Amino acid sequence: MIQFIFYFSVKPLKALASSALNCMPTLTQSAQQTHKYPITAWILLIALSAIWGTSFLLIKKGLEVFSPMQVASLRIASAFLVVCVPFCWHFKQVAFRKWGFLLLSGLLGNLIPAFLFAIAQTQISSSVASILNSLTPFFTFLVGITFFRKKAIWQKAIGIFLGIIGTVLIFYQKGNLQFNAYALLIVCATLGYGFNVNLTGKFLADVKPIHITTISIFMVGLVANIILFGFTDFLPTLQNHSKGYEALTYVMILGVVGSGISSILFYKLLQISSPLFASSVTYVIPLIGVSLGVMSGESITLFHLAGMSLIIVGVLVMNRFR
Repeated sequence: MIQFIFYFSVKPLKALASSALNCMPTLTQSAQQTHKYPITAWILLIALSAIWGTSFLLIKKGLEVFSPMQVASLRIASAFLVVCVPFCWHFKQVAFRKWGFLLLSGLLGNLIPAFLFAIAQTQISSSVASILNSLTPFFTFLVGITFFRKKAIWQKAIGIFLGIIGTVLIFYQKGNLQFNAYALLIVCATLGYGFNVNLTGKFLADVKPIHITTISIFMVGLVANIILFGFTDFLPTLQNHSKGYEALTYVMILGVVGSGISSILFYKLLQISSPLFASSVTYVIPLIGVSLGVMSGESITLFHLAGMSLIIVGVLVMNRFR
């Protein structure tokens, strides 16, 4: 999913996004213009939403066999396989002075969140994880105005308020507001995404998104491989556990498809549609994540559903005034 974040943080595309919004000032006008996109765009939108919405359930399946450290490092190591060949062409096209920021981007946008999500999902459901993941746009805005001197648009405060209320409802259990350290890990991951978006927009605005994705994943992929094979008992677990290879399949799909192939699909979607249209995945991902979680036997409360609804509406409000 970070490929989606990379794209919308690049300066030259901000004007394009702004132009798209100006052309669609109302929801009615927006609906009237969707007919111009080919059926392929809708297929890609649904496919990407399904891929990224499924990632939380795949983490859950991987944790049935592997430790959080193994799931996280295997996920990034699998994505590393996808970018190895493109890296041979892309690394020459980015100035070496940018590589420090690319590494930081890989850490904040891929490696660290992978570990935080894996650890968190040992104690919280994939449904709740998918809902909390939707906080990313809020932290992107807050980090921008707090640390990067981005312009504050007062209308966005409404979206922030709705997001906060939605998060509180998710933490509300059994008639009490309960602190959940594991859910807080996912909040920290989305905060990392927020910093990554702003850092990328400020220091990597002149680097193509595909180059950012390829090089950053390649660098953190090296780290992930060292962790996986040097500091965990991954191979013995894989060989000795009865469901070892089944779990391996789940996590490799998570890395290869969710972090690798999805980037190709996303850039294709951008070519044949618009940034505003592509951003619709933000609203569909938690719906798919929750649906799959419930289908797998997870329980979800009315507070969770209400919280998810408020967060999604909050994101809609924020995007309306970007």
